[in-house]
Amino acid sequence: MKYSGWFKNVNGVLIGRASGYSPTKDFELEDALMNVFGKEIPVIYDADIGHMPPQNILVNGAYSTVTYQDGKGTIRMQYI
Repeated sequence: MKYSGWFKNVNGVLIGRASGYSPTKDFELEDALMNVFGKEIPVIYDADIGHMPPQNILVNGAYSTVTYQDGKGTIRMQYI
């Protein structure tokens, strides 16, 4: 996806908790994210969205503002 240009206009990536994830030897999730996004694209992972509780909902098509500081974040969605 990276080499096909999918992330060319991305401002950031938000990833929920992965169900059943475990590191492989000395390769962690953070290593995979760094390989794909580097330092150019901010990544927030292990967020309270996705398939693991508390499963907060993101509305498809809503405009969102994500803020993150000191290990805490908020998501504000605006429905236009």
